[in-house]
Amino acid sequence: MYTLFMFRLNTIESLTFILRDSVGAPVTGALAADFKGGNLFLYKADNTKVSIALTLGTNFYEVDATDSPGLYSIVIPASSLSQLGTVTFSIQPAAAVFVSQVIEKTVSNISSKTDLIGTASVSSLSD
Repeated sequence: MYTLFMFRLNTIESLTFILRDSVGAPVTGALAADFKGGNLFLYKADNTKVSIALTLGTNFYEVDATDSPGLYSIVIPASSLSQLGTVTFSIQPAAAVFVSQVIEKTVSNISSKTDLIGTASVSSLSD
């Protein structure tokens, strides 16, 4: 399977990550209120800051507390991915619920897997 480690320009994407407490245990049952200001902070390549308000069940999801404890997903709006280059996500707790983390991704203008032909074998370009 071929995995893209980047986001597509001007496209809705999902950021998936693991929340851990101060001793490294996965955190389950996190709410939007557990994030600083109820937001995810995103910094575009030009350092423009974007605050994404989190709403559980709308753009913020716990993936599976039983089989994948601590795994969460946040939907990133296309407008937040409007610049090519590095985008940095700052995940900050409102209190000591989880450990803060910073995640970097690349925003690219590759629009589909067919754009990758020539860089990987066609058989590896599966969904």
